Amino acid sequence: MGQYKRRHNKDDARYLVNFKIPFTELRIVNEKGEQLGVMSKDEGLKHSKLLGLDLVVIAENAKPPVAKIIDFAKFKYNEKKALKEKVKTQRANRVELKEIQMRPGTQDHDVSIKAKKAVEFLSKGHKVKIVIKFRGREQAYKNQAKSIIENLISYCDPIEVKFDRPIDFQGRNVWCILTRKEA
Repeated sequence: MGQYKRRHNKDDARYLVNFKIPFTELRIVNEKGEQLGVMSKDEGLKHSKLLGLDLVVIAENAKPPVAKIIDFAKFKYNEKKALKEKVKTQRANRVELKEIQMRPGTQDHDVSIKAKKAVEFLSKGHKVKIVIKFRGREQAYKNQAKSIIENLISYCDPIEVKFDRPIDFQGRNVWCILTRKEA
């Protein structure tokens, strides 16, 4: 009853480490990247044990498979850190599309507040989709949408704005996409 089950880490299953290596012959590389030559798995394990490190298969499709003598825990840590950094840079470079919705009866004060929000989004580098929704009898006045959008753009004084997509009618909605003009 006093035995504990060892937790298996998903990351460990991807790598062939020490005694999990099924190959009998390996090309061994030390921690500095220097080749030690082709040798048996047992000899490679002896070398790694002398150094207090692990034997990890790096390229199992090579003939013979390549194994490196490294500290496996440090290797996993560095790999996880690199993955986090990669995700962070991808997230930083992504341009989001923010949406601002209005109705044809939206008053000037409300349009100015929506414009401030649009300026905030544009200054952060995002694109802004402006949607004007028409309901019922309001659909007869779709020609007013262009003046509403131009009114919103006039409130965006601190930033020069250009159309990424021109004004378009789509069913009950009129929409366009704005971006910041490059200086």
